[in-house]
Amino acid sequence: MENPLIKIRELDDPGNPVEFDGQLTKDNLIAALDKYAEFIFHDGYHELMIRRPDTEEYIAFEVHGLIFLYTHYKYTKIFESFGLKYQADQKLIYQYNHIHYRPAKARVDLINLIKEF
Repeated sequence: MENPLIKIRELDDPGNPVEFDGQLTKDNLIAALDKYAEFIFHDGYHELMIRRPDTEEYIAFEVHGLIFLYTHYKYTKIFESFGLKYQADQKLIYQYNHIHYRPAKARVDLINLIKEF
């Protein structure tokens, strides 16, 4: 696999998002995801996208805590092995009234994560 492409969309002002992008080796990406896991999964004011240049497939962690997979591979069997099933009529969190949470040091973590790439 080629070095993954990374994009972070900072949504402190949703009407005026700021995007940062870069590229990391696979090992450095895994290290950065591990180091900033709390920020990535708990900050509701950013989106993180990781793309494989060789296949154009990507994964997106978006502001509502949803993970989107854009792939040619059928992951249905993997999800079913975890007891997960597709539920077409299930509402997603953004379809309900909700708030976006930002941890106290999220801005610092965002800047440091961006510096990683």
